[in-house]
Amino acid sequence: MRQPLLCGTFDGRSHKIINLKLDTESEYQGLFGYNKGTIKNLEIEGEDINLNSTEKYTGIIAGYSEGLIESCCNKVNIICKRGKENSYLGGIVGEIAGEASINKCYNSGQIDIQNGENLCQVGRSFWFCK
Repeated sequence: MRQPLLCGTFDGRSHKIINLKLDTESEYQGLFGYNKGTIKNLEIEGEDINLNSTEKYTGIIAGYSEGLIESCCNKVNIICKRGKENSYLGGIVGEIAGEASINKCYNSGQIDIQNGENLCQVGRSFWFCK
């Protein structure tokens, strides 16, 4: 399956996305599945997001990011019925890596993994040493 990828700039211009739905079986789940660009000035709010299970990387703004996420917020609760082993779930981003940066962002939504058996992690970040 082809993965959703952002390589450019998405400027939400302080707009709100209300009642976002995540309905994909992609390895990268989020408004933007895989970010290598810039996502900025965006707010997500509305009803809870209910997931049957997590995929590898799940975040509300981006599932996985190697880029910049700036001045974004998530106010949506995430309810996950089953967390998969070695999966990462976050209110802003599921996982960040490499040269990624998150600036002036916040998550006020709750994350509830109902049956994760300690296999699903809430967010993860790592950097490669040069």
